[in-house]
This record gives sequence, C-alpha cells and structure tokens, in this order.
Amino acid sequence: MTSTMKATLATSVAAVCLAASGVAAQETAQAGRAAILIEEIQVYGTKKNRSEQLQDVPLAVSAFSESALDARQMVTIEDLSFASPNVSLDQVGTTPGVQNFSIRGLGINSSIPSVDPTVGLFMDGVYLGITAGVVVDTFDLESVEILRGPQGLLFGRNVTGGAVLLRSKRPTGEFGAKAKISYETGPQYTASASVEGPIAGDKLAGKLSFYYKDDDGYFDNIADPSRDLGKQQTLMFRPSFVFTPSDTLEMTLIYEHGDLDGDGSVAQRALSANPSEVSDNIFAESDEPGFVDIKWDQVTFETNWDIGPGTLTNIFGYRKVVQTGLSDIDGSPLLLFNGVLNIDQDQVSNELRYFGEFTDQLDVTAGLYYFDQDVLYRENRFLAFNTIVAGLGGDQAHKNYGAFLSADYRVTDAFTVTAGARYTEEKKSANVSRFGLCDVTTLVCAPDFSDSEKWTNVSPKIGVRWNATEDAMMYAHWTKGFRSGGYNFRTTVPAIFDAGPTDEEKQDSFEVGFKSTWMDRQFVLNGSAFYNDLKDLQRELNVANPIVGVVQGLRNTADATIKGFELDVIALPIPQLAFNASIGYLDGSYDEVRFDLSSDGVIDAADLALSIPRLPKWTYTVGSTFDQELGDFAVLSFRGEYSHRGKTFFTDNNIGTLPAYDVFNASISLISMDEQWALTFYGKNLSDEAIVQQNTTLPFGQFGAPRFSTLQKGRRWGLELKYQY
Repeated sequence: MTSTMKATLATSVAAVCLAASGVAAQETAQAGRAAILIEEIQVYGTKKNRSEQLQDVPLAVSAFSESALDARQMVTIEDLSFASPNVSLDQVGTTPGVQNFSIRGLGINSSIPSVDPTVGLFMDGVYLGITAGVVVDTFDLESVEILRGPQGLLFGRNVTGGAVLLRSKRPTGEFGAKAKISYETGPQYTASASVEGPIAGDKLAGKLSFYYKDDDGYFDNIADPSRDLGKQQTLMFRPSFVFTPSDTLEMTLIYEHGDLDGDGSVAQRALSANPSEVSDNIFAESDEPGFVDIKWDQVTFETNWDIGPGTLTNIFGYRKVVQTGLSDIDGSPLLLFNGVLNIDQDQVSNELRYFGEFTDQLDVTAGLYYFDQDVLYRENRFLAFNTIVAGLGGDQAHKNYGAFLSADYRVTDAFTVTAGARYTEEKKSANVSRFGLCDVTTLVCAPDFSDSEKWTNVSPKIGVRWNATEDAMMYAHWTKGFRSGGYNFRTTVPAIFDAGPTDEEKQDSFEVGFKSTWMDRQFVLNGSAFYNDLKDLQRELNVANPIVGVVQGLRNTADATIKGFELDVIALPIPQLAFNASIGYLDGSYDEVRFDLSSDGVIDAADLALSIPRLPKWTYTVGSTFDQELGDFAVLSFRGEYSHRGKTFFTDNNIGTLPAYDVFNASISLISMDEQWALTFYGKNLSDEAIVQQNTTLPFGQFGAPRFSTLQKGRRWGLELKYQY
C-alpha cells in the first residue's frame, strides 16, 4: 500500500481514534462515539483520595475509559501499542506474554526475568514484579492510564520510562449484567460476561467477571501447511467485593485467576537479503510449534479510611506466576535452536499512604512501600540438531523498601508549587548457574555464582503549575529516576558476559507542558516537551555464538541524552463528528560510551555514533468518528485510525532493525439509543503490516537462519456483539 493510499484512507474514512491523544472519555447519555472523545476521563495516577479529571493533572498522561477500550476491541495491552505518542507496548516475542514496553525511548530487549522493566505495569495499584506473564488478555477494565516519563516519586520500582495503570471495574452496588461475544478471522473466538449486585444491603456489593478466548492460530506455516501457528486458549475469572461498613470506610477485595495455553513464539528466520531489514510477508516456517502455559493468581485488598482532613489508603497485593514454554528460536524447518523455559515467581507488596488537605493551600501525600519477591528461572537449549543440549538458570530473592512524601502548595489560586522525594532501599540476592550446570530433566542446578547487593537512592521532584485561565494550565517539573542494578540469569559464556551485578541507572528528567480546552470544550490542545539526562544506562546485549546460539549480557554501557515532545489535538466541530491527532518526536544520542557496543574490539567513535535502540524518531496518529442517527432506533458510528511509528534499532550494535510501521484500523458500529446493545464490524491492521517484535542475529547463516524475528498478527476482520442491562 502506497503512502498516498494510506493517507487517503486515514483522512477519508469517518472514524474515531478513541483516546489516542490521551483525552479519552467516559460513557455519556448520548449514543454513538463522537461525543465521548471530547469529554473528560477520571484518572487515579496522582494517588489522591479521589480521582481527578485528566485535564487537571500536570502530567503527560494518555488515558482510556471503558467505552474507549471497547471501541478499540482491546484484547491485550499490546492493542494500545500505537495509541499514544512516544509509546510502544510490545511483547519481546521470544515466548508469549513477556513485555518489553518502551516509553520515550526507554525500554528493554529481553525475556530474562531478572531484568527489571523500565516501564512498570500496575494492576489495581499492585506492581507486577517481572516482565513474564504480563501481556495477557485483559477484560472488564474501568480504565487504562499510560504515564509518560519517570514516575519514581509516587510509584518507585524502576519506572524510569513510565507506568501503565490498569484498573478493573468494581461493583457499584446496583444490579447489572454485561455480556460480549466476538469472532475474528484466524479464527479467534472470545466471550466475556459479568454480573454484579448488592449482597448485604448497601454495605456489601459483589461482582463476578468471566473471560474466555479460543484462538485457532493466525499464521500460515510453510513448513507444515496442515497446521497454522499461534494457537492459544485463555480462561480468566475475577470475583470482586466492596464492603462499606460506614460512610468513612471502604474495603475492596479483588481476586483474579488466569490460565493461558497455546503455541510458543511465532517467528521468521532470514527475512530478506539485507540483514538489517525485515520481511513484508507474514508467515512462519517452523518445524516446531512449541507451547506456552501461563498460570497466574492475584489478590488485591484495598482499604480507604477517611481520617481527619484526608484518607488513609492501604493496598496489599499478592501475585504468583508460573510459566513454562518451548519456542523454536531459529524459526526454520531445521532443529537449530529450540529453547525451553520455566519461570516461577511469587510476590507480596504493601503500600500504606495518607493524602490530606491540611489547609486551603496545602495538600500532602505521604506513604510507605514494601515489596518482596522470589524468582526461579530454568532454561534448556537444544542446539545444532540436538548435538548440544544443556541447561542454565538462576534464583533470586528480592526486597524493596520505600518511603515517599509529596506536597502541593497553592501560593495563589492560580499558582501551585509541588515538592517531594522518595527514599528507596533495594536488595537482591542471586544464585546463577551458567550454561551446562542445570540438568535438563530434573531442572536441578549447581550454582557457580552467588552474590547479593544493596542499592539506596533518593529521588526528588520539584514542579510548578500555573492555571492561566479556567481552561488552560501550564506546568513544569524536574525529577530524578532510579533503576536498581541486577543480575543476569542467562549466563551462557561467563568469559564474554558474566552474571553481574550491574550498577544502578540514574536519570535527571526535565519536562514542561500545557493542557487547554477551547470553544466550550469543542477543541482540546495538549502538549509537553522533555529532556532526559541518563547515567550508566543498563542494556541487554546480544552476541551470536555457534556453541550456545546467543550470548546475552547485562552491562552499564553508556551515558546518554534523550529529548523530545508530544502534541495532542481533539476537535468536535459538530456533535456527530470528531477529529483527533497526536504526534511524538524523539531525539537521542550517547554522551559517553563505556562498552564495546559495536563488538569490533575497541571502544571508539564508532560506538559513540551508534543509535540508541527502541527510539523511533516520529510517532503519530490521526483519526475521526462520525455518528449517524437512524431515527429513534439506533446510531450508526463509523470509526477509524491511522498510526505511524518510525524505524528504530532493536539491538545496541544497530544490526537488528525494527522498520517503520503504518497501521490502519476501522470499524462500523450499530448502537442502540439506550446503549443496551451494540453490534460492531471491525478491521485491525488493514494495511497488513508485518510488525516484528524483535530482530536478533543468530549464528546459523549457513542454514538460512541468520536471524530470529517474532511476529504480530497482520490484517484481520471481526464481528462483536455486546449487551448490557
């Protein structure tokens, strides 16, 4: 598809890019989807005792309400990957479910569970401690918030790139039910339902939500045409309860169980003659479909108690993830490199905080945080037609303690000063067994490396906010980010990359921005610009090796500077028609390099000239929506969006490339006037882009498998029916 055709599609189809600019909407009384784009969504990322309107929050936030998520036919958080400027919410693809999110150029390239993410994912206020088992299906969400930039003051836990907040829909105390079924080419079938109501008068409300997906496999397999790849079944259920014994006390209990079974990664081998490019074709050529099995359980218990001038909040979380899988890493019809992994993680966390409005001028948020997790990792490799079979692995005990304080002082009605700091103490103890020291059958290991390390840090933040008018606000802040050091569980050749640990990564971030609404809220214009100074970047490095396949290491490689801007626009010229656009720009470079990134044997100007991975220069989205009433019966809503993400590098040596993507989605919905039911016909990735999640060099060029690149789905069509009462 030519760029002219893509531009024509983007501008000619009446559609909506719901919430792509970060100004999503709550459900409204008016049927259709144009009006919800311009209205405010409530966000919780400021950790106050109440939600706040998005336009009143002095942060760069993209937020998506329940109706916006429904309009996108969102299945996983990855469906929002192109929805916000300077944001990528991709999997790594080595095995399903592992996040490699990147915001403003800060991300990771790894499936090693001992590597901390730069973008933290929080489910109902609980931080998910490892990257595995994260990109799974979601359902029955009240909202999703994407906080761009370091969030170390209130969220801590290494969120130097940003934070993604998922909030499940809580029971309201009113009886209600909802059901949704869908069919998508592949084929893929999904069904979800929820029922809620009072259990004990107005004191106790309950809800039960259920979700099921059966994906029969989207990807053609040239090596075995009788069997498509990418099969997956997911089952989840979530009971939740809200207990309100008094007007000043509310307790919420949420339990979620999930089970995902299916094929392993879907990958290609040699994608083109040029080793830095990838294919335009979406297919697989694998002798091994592999498998994945992910099971998780999470318990969240939140208490909110009004005391004095504020609210005391306690969020306790427990989560357990067990993941096993087999992936064909070479992506070829030959048994060159198969990998089997086993992950077992338990975590407990507790956050206690108090928000109080102590005077008409002073608001204070103060809190304590505790996090404790144990991670077990085992990996077996089957290489060179099974002539090399060996295992490796690691175990880690990990504790984190934090204390934070943030204060907003209103100097005048229009001018507010914010100041705060977070103290973090983090300790990791690891036992690592290099390649060959773990039994592939029993998974018993003989560690040859044991170590423990502690890191402490103080992350301050200072900011100002000026309400120029009732509908226009400007803000500026400086903050420091912190990412603790860590160990490498995937130690294959210690002489090349040992187990660590790395030193902590530090960041100074400067941001200015504005938010504004015009013409009686018919036009919204928001923008931000930022400058990030990074010291001791932690990077995951990949080097092809004929004995072990790939050698991976963790190193503090360089100091760097990343700067850029984001701009969001929404317009509602008439009640039935809405337009939106967003754009993000990134520019990054190394200031000093301490490691031979190019692998040429020396650290020199060639290393300094390399590009920072996962840093696309431009990202942008344009969209529109048009609602046409069909008498008093229903509304016909046309929706569409066109998104672009620029070319970037996957590997630090700049050999592995992720090309530029242009993605177009569209839908037509028939929505009843009372919004009880909706029937939607939709298309995703209509430009049929071959979106790869990684591009890693392998040592099997003589067998036609020089690289490993995992794939997302291409073009597909779907039909969805939703009913609620």
